[in-house]
Amino acid sequence: MECDGGDFDQIRRLRDKTLRRYGRIDIAVNSAATPVLSLIADATPEVMQRGVQVNLFGMTYFVRHMAEGMKEGGCIVLIG
Repeated sequence: MECDGGDFDQIRRLRDKTLRRYGRIDIAVNSAATPVLSLIADATPEVMQRGVQVNLFGMTYFVRHMAEGMKEGGCIVLIG
C-alpha cells in the first residue's frame, strides 16, 4: 500500500485501510523521504517546504497514526 508520505490524512486512511483488511497492525515500515537536490542557497521555498513536510512531519504523522493502530503492541521501523 502506498500514500503521500507528507499527508496527514492519507497516512490516517492507510492505517484505517490496514486495520479493516487485517484487523490489527503488528509492524509498520516507513521509508518515505524526498530529497532536496540543490544547495540550500539555491533551493526554492517550495522545495524546502516539501522536504520538511515529508521528511520531518510525514515521519511524525506515520508514527502517530501507526501507534494508534497498535493497541496491543507492535513495531515501527523508520528507514531514512
